[in-house]
Amino acid sequence: MPPVLCMIRDIELLFSKKLTPQEKTFEPSRFKRTIRKFIKTIKRGQRIMFIGISSQPYRARIKPLLQIYEHIILFPRPNYGSRRKTFYEILIEKYNMNINDVELSILASISNGYTVGQIVETINQVINIKHENKYSNKICTANDFISILGTKIPVFIDEENKIKNWYAQTANGIKRLNEKAQMSITSNKTSLKKT
Repeated sequence: MPPVLCMIRDIELLFSKKLTPQEKTFEPSRFKRTIRKFIKTIKRGQRIMFIGISSQPYRARIKPLLQIYEHIILFPRPNYGSRRKTFYEILIEKYNMNINDVELSILASISNGYTVGQIVETINQVINIKHENKYSNKICTANDFISILGTKIPVFIDEENKIKNWYAQTANGIKRLNEKAQMSITSNKTSLKKT
């Protein structure tokens, strides 16, 4: 049997503590029961992977979520270097656009708070606009991106903190905190040995 990948967006709705009236119309609890029944029918050796994607995981209860998903992975907001590299690789290496280092730095700075997906979406929209305009050249400036990037909603710091606090309660989050604590203890020991 070939591998099967099942992806569910907005997974927090299935395990949410409270739902809005609009979200209740989708009846997510019914879908959750269907998934559980399906998982029970899976036999060993079958290659089936469930992936749940959430932009607000803190709305979900952790224990019911872990009954379906074995691992929870957090993809944090990209830092300045990651954003700059994303712009560089897509604009220069993929599309051969002419853009200087200063413009790349400006783009990396103004895109702070946006996810990589939003940045890639913005780049693709700008490239499409450039291609549609037959008189346009292959020169990009930060001004080309500002209006499109402004239509997207960034990840605000308070929401990021909610996500990090929620993730700290999961098994992977606890493991990561323990690793950080171990690293700080070993770095303190090595600094004491040097003095």
